Amino acid sequence: MKTLEKICALAAILLFFAVLGLQISGNSQASAQAAAFETVSSESAVLSPPNESDKNAQEGALININTADSETLDLLPGIGPALAGRIIAYREDYGPFEETADIIDVTGIGLGIFEKIRGLITV
Repeated sequence: MKTLEKICALAAILLFFAVLGLQISGNSQASAQAAAFETVSSESAVLSPPNESDKNAQEGALININTADSETLDLLPGIGPALAGRIIAYREDYGPFEETADIIDVTGIGLGIFEKIRGLITV
């Protein structure tokens, strides 16, 4: 599921619970529907595609750089298809990474990219 689809699904879930909460608190169903419509209208106007640093924020789980496929590695900020391919090639050539900082040994990944992804990866 794409990140934007996940954001929309999360907004729908939040909207459901907001409407449920309004109904439980004794507001009429018409008021709840009006509030739901306003929430959806205002949220859809504010939602925009996530930027690169937010790619993995929705996931919440760490990405194991020793087992992740190219598509999963591409979710990391600063890692596109080319770098994802290099990470996989490095694993195939040298074996699994012993610690996350070893990813710096991959050509094209420097301290800048490592600082962006260090909290998002594991071995």
